[in-house]
Amino acid sequence: LIEKGVGKIICHPYFLSPGKHATKDIPNLISSAITSINKPHIPVVTTDPVGTKLNVMVNAIHGLVEECLETLEEDVSGKKKKNEWELGGFFGDVKRMLEEEEG
Repeated sequence: LIEKGVGKIICHPYFLSPGKHATKDIPNLISSAITSINKPHIPVVTTDPVGTKLNVMVNAIHGLVEECLETLEEDVSGKKKKNEWELGGFFGDVKRMLEEEEG
């Protein structure tokens, strides 16, 4: 990346939870990489793991479930059925809490 002239490096740990890899191993690897490239004028930043953003996770799961349900909506006659479902359980509770906070 340095040889290609990048001006900033953004590291995104793609983990679903902030466990040992995301909180210790990855930061240590990034720190070692920063030391080895030895380019203090190029900022290296790290985002939070995706799993720490509960609203992002709930929306992603909700979207996947909706997409799946849309493919199951057609009955044997080929007509669309009315989509009458609601996200339930833990993720449904979280989604409703996020909607209450937003609205």
